[in-house]
Amino acid sequence: MRSTTVYPQTNLSPVDALWTLIQGQSRNVRTILSRLLHEQQVATEINLSKAFDRLDHLATLEDGWAGKGSYAISPQVLDNLRSVLFISDDADWRDWMIGPDVNATLGLQSKKSGGSISLGADEFSYYASKDGKEFHESHVPFSSMSLLEVMRKIA
Repeated sequence: MRSTTVYPQTNLSPVDALWTLIQGQSRNVRTILSRLLHEQQVATEINLSKAFDRLDHLATLEDGWAGKGSYAISPQVLDNLRSVLFISDDADWRDWMIGPDVNATLGLQSKKSGGSISLGADEFSYYASKDGKEFHESHVPFSSMSLLEVMRKIA
C-alpha cells in the first residue's frame, strides 16, 4: 500500500507550489520549467507595481506553507527586496518572476535568460548562462544596488 503525504491547506497559490517544485530540479530542468510556468501562468508577469503586490502575498505565507520543513519568508528578506523595488525602474522587473523558497528566502528567476538569484537576509547568490558565458557568485553581501546591478546583468 502506498502512503500519501497530506499537507494542511494554506493560502499557497499554484504559482508558489510550482515555483517550489522547480527549485528542486537541475539547472537545465529549472530553466525549461520556468519558461513553461511563464507560458502557462500569465499572472506571474512582474512589473514594478505587481512586484510590490507579489511581496505582499508572499508575506502572508506561514511556516508549513509547503509542508513540513517550510518556513515563512523572513521579514528581513522581504524588506531587502522592497528596498530594491524602491530604486528600480518598471523595466527592471519585466523579465523577472519572484517566488518563495522553503528556507525562508526568496528566489528570482529571469524569464528571458533563465538566470536565478537566491536572496537571503544578509546576502544573495546568483547564476546565469548568457551568450555562452556563465555568471555566478555565492554569498554576495546584500545591498539594494548590488542586487539590482546583478539583475540587470543577468536578465
